Amino acid sequence: MRSGTRAASSRCRATICASPPRSARPCSTKRLSGGRAAIHVISGGDDADQQKDGDYLSHAERYARTDEYVDILKRIWTADRPVDHEGRYYRFKGAFSDVKPVQQPHIPIYFGGSSDAATEVAGRHADIYALWGETLAQVEETVAKVRAAAAPHGQSPRFSLSIRPILAATEAAAWAKAEAILAETKRVRGQAMLGAAPDPANAARSASWRRQPRARWSTSACGPRSPPRPARAATPPPWSAPMSRSQNRCSPITIWA
Repeated sequence: MRSGTRAASSRCRATICASPPRSARPCSTKRLSGGRAAIHVISGGDDADQQKDGDYLSHAERYARTDEYVDILKRIWTADRPVDHEGRYYRFKGAFSDVKPVQQPHIPIYFGGSSDAATEVAGRHADIYALWGETLAQVEETVAKVRAAAAPHGQSPRFSLSIRPILAATEAAAWAKAEAILAETKRVRGQAMLGAAPDPANAARSASWRRQPRARWSTSACGPRSPPRPARAATPPPWSAPMSRSQNRCSPITIWA
């Protein structure tokens, strides 16, 4: 487990790559944060990146493994006695955490992903579904898909939209700066031989975004306390549920599952 902590411990980010029982125990230290921690579960990148770490499961298998992983975490967090498990990807006996999360029934789970497999797992487990900046139409489409996947499981996830603003004196200059950053990123990745084939679902959505007119809309990059406001929208879009002060202060712990 690797972590970084700001002064006065007001914010904390950690990355965990471990078996479900080992991950469940440090995550229960949310009690030390006063209930301000959450976890963001990541199933991996593209096949080439995963294989560099010795992971040769297919895209669909990775999400099946994530489904099992998160189910185990939730069982251990809520269990009042040791847990045994024998599944497709994990097997253990007597897993238990004496320290339970402050927030009940368990630590909030962030999840993301554009593929159908990701949406299915999010529908079962996500408390907060995380999106990158996309067009309003794409965001509405994704929110509708996730809500439809969550409904059979009695889930009603919230949504987090992350934006990384690129600032300049004019709009034209900002777009030129964005294109320069993109070109430099591609150049560096190429030199490092990091692979040029992203996840097909994410690549398609990114390409669609680049083809869209440069619509202006705004949001906070870190959990707004008020709904994001599209510049020309008469009413807030359906994904813009406001977050409370305590929710806004949550710092995700990233779990690679």
